[in-house]
Amino acid sequence: MVFYLSLVAAWAIGAWLRSVRAAEADRRRAVADATRAAERARIARELHDVVTHHVTAMVVQAEAARYVTAVPDRLDETLTAITGTGRRAISDLRHLLDVLDHDHEAGPRTPPGGELLPLVEQTRRAGQPVEFSEEGRPAEPTGSAELTVYRVSCRSH
Repeated sequence: MVFYLSLVAAWAIGAWLRSVRAAEADRRRAVADATRAAERARIARELHDVVTHHVTAMVVQAEAARYVTAVPDRLDETLTAITGTGRRAISDLRHLLDVLDHDHEAGPRTPPGGELLPLVEQTRRAGQPVEFSEEGRPAEPTGSAELTVYRVSCRSH
């Protein structure tokens, strides 16, 4: 009788352990799925920001080109600025896709187009009046915060 009771107890403990392990595996799978979904959403937002920023800049520059058609030198500068913005858009998208590469090493990220001053100059060359001022002392690079400042600065002017 003791043998059979030991056998049933061992079976019950084994069944309980299997159910606990299965529940833990399900929980881990759910966490992994949620993490993947959150990362996909973050990447989609980042791609949207990159594309929207550059396309908006190109539209503004193209609109400005309408008003400088009588001045060939200004028109050439504006069209050059549009071309440069398109090239930067492609470069930024490549940079973002490189981040998705499994062999990519994580490190501090800077704005894909460089610092803000080239962005200001690019916008001025396109014929838009831009004022740029800095207050305080520069903070340490924070990665995505710099990318956000880079994009928002162009939209706010």
